[in-house]
Amino acid sequence: MYGSPYAPPPGPFPPPPMNVAWSSQAYMSGPALVLTKGATLPDVCMKCGARHGLTHRRHTFAWSPPWVWATAVFGLAIVFILMFAMRKTASYSFPICDACNKKWNQGRLFFGLSFLPGLFVMLLSFVFAGIDEPDLFVLTFMASILGFLVAPLVTKFVYSRPKQLWVSNIDDRVAFVRGVDWQAAQVVCQAAQSAASAPAAPAYAPPAQGFGGYGGGGYGGPMPPGGFGGPAPY
Repeated sequence: MYGSPYAPPPGPFPPPPMNVAWSSQAYMSGPALVLTKGATLPDVCMKCGARHGLTHRRHTFAWSPPWVWATAVFGLAIVFILMFAMRKTASYSFPICDACNKKWNQGRLFFGLSFLPGLFVMLLSFVFAGIDEPDLFVLTFMASILGFLVAPLVTKFVYSRPKQLWVSNIDDRVAFVRGVDWQAAQVVCQAAQSAASAPAAPAYAPPAQGFGGYGGGGYGGPMPPGGFGGPAPY
């Protein structure tokens, strides 16, 4: 039985080797480190470049096109609908040292606390409304709206963001990560380049199919009397 010439070889032949090189990409685009979604990062703190005392922080970025905010003239509901429809996400497990991880948490905490002044002034405006002080009510209510907008934005860009990583763009394949330490970004790019330049595993080719010792492969038996195609002796 000769079998299919496309079948894998039987017996002692090993399975074809697999190419296990890191397939992720990493490169610099201005101040942003461009990472393939789900990339595995080398052991270096992304915020300070430290190599020891690291932990991994799982973080999911969400990004929507900035032009979405221009639709606020049509109402906040339109903004939220477009943000949800146009949103893109990217998740990574970032190596980070303990000190930078604490700073990241502090940035998140202070950003949450930045909404409290606006909330306090809004509650104060309701007090003025209850005691029939319309002028003070309008003044404090407008101040609370301004507080809800200004305090979180100032806290985010002045205090919180420098302690964290953020993205300036996300597409279907990569994310542009900002706030990465320059030396750490170089380590990530070098790791990606080393993996890309590593020689690929040789492609597996099945042995040629032939007749035993006369071409190698399929038949494997001795030449029958009279050869192939000749008359067999009786």
